[in-house]
Amino acid sequence: MAELKTQSAIVNDLEEFLRAFKDRSGNYKYFDRINNMMAANSTSLLVDYIDFDTFKPDLAKKITDDPDEMLEAFNKAVFSVLYEIHPDYAEEISNNIKVRIGNYTVQKGLREINAEAINKLIGVSGMVVRTSEVKPLAKKIGYRCLSCGEINEAQLKSLVLKKPLKCKQCSEKELEMDPDTSIFIDFQMVRLQELPEDLPAGHLPHYLEVTVIGDLVDQCRPGDRILLTGIVRIEQEQLSQH
Repeated sequence: MAELKTQSAIVNDLEEFLRAFKDRSGNYKYFDRINNMMAANSTSLLVDYIDFDTFKPDLAKKITDDPDEMLEAFNKAVFSVLYEIHPDYAEEISNNIKVRIGNYTVQKGLREINAEAINKLIGVSGMVVRTSEVKPLAKKIGYRCLSCGEINEAQLKSLVLKKPLKCKQCSEKELEMDPDTSIFIDFQMVRLQELPEDLPAGHLPHYLEVTVIGDLVDQCRPGDRILLTGIVRIEQEQLSQH
């Protein structure tokens, strides 16, 4: 039976990968990239899935099945390595560090995305047919209690942000947003259409609505063919009763 690893143990394993992985030329590929993040004013790190699968095959499978947990651990591992090299920059971007997975081998067609893919990491090819304007998305909102002044935080999880029902300190229900303790990031909606060569004869093309955030906004235009790696979410329609 496989041993279940704690989050901190996973972060340690990912740190080991980021520090120790060497490319064919013998360079410390990811350590060097992290070292260059400050000079490039970058908040994201691209990790090649093939590299990761070669170095840590057990965790590579886990990133497919539990991408939210794994990517959060990856972000923490990058912060830890960056903090040792450039502590001030690490602190400055700590809330915005993102690991991106590239060269991902688990590919599906648009019409193959079903219930089994929900909350899994997948790669899919398609053509961009529409992009929305860039808007702010709340990553974290602080709510100040109007009775005792305590700040109650709501964190973004799977693109859902739930306001606390009451103050954790005094149970008062009157809470108002506090801009000073709230964090917002850019987001954009992208509509992806099935590629013409993937379309079965006589069928209408399938579409996928994609949410991109942070430094991925404004990276594609209608007409672009892209290979997208992302997490599949289900969005329930809110039904109102009258």
